[in-house]
Amino acid sequence: MARYVRDLLEYDPNLIRPDKKNFAQDDFDNDYIVINTSQPALLLAKGSTYDGDAEVMNYTDTSSQTFVIEFYGKNAYNNVSRFTVLNDSQQARDIRYLQGLTACSVMSQTDVKQMIGSSYGNQINVEINAMINRDIDVDTLRIDTPQVENIEDK
Repeated sequence: MARYVRDLLEYDPNLIRPDKKNFAQDDFDNDYIVINTSQPALLLAKGSTYDGDAEVMNYTDTSSQTFVIEFYGKNAYNNVSRFTVLNDSQQARDIRYLQGLTACSVMSQTDVKQMIGSSYGNQINVEINAMINRDIDVDTLRIDTPQVENIEDK
């Protein structure tokens, strides 16, 4: 999800954080984007296929996960607006295709600063649901049909 946000907004990767751990509140005066991945993923489907000619076993699974993306800093409102609008663009669809994301829909947006009545720093949270497809190929030698001969004593 962090790569998706980075590529969609063409954002500085140094300002994207994986979860909010060990950061002082002062750190969030900068225009950080925090990707909260603490929600469990729900496995929707999985499967495998074997290509005997290429001798490759393909394993796939599809899961759904909710992410909370937290926008901080003086440009938080602008970054949230850009993200929610660009999320429906063709550019977003292309990025999702390359990264194995089937869908990413914004479910809610919360202005945390306003909700808690804070006068310090901006924080806007966007909740997004993503379907993630994983696909792995493993070289696997096929087992040919054994040739069995019965040898009888004469």
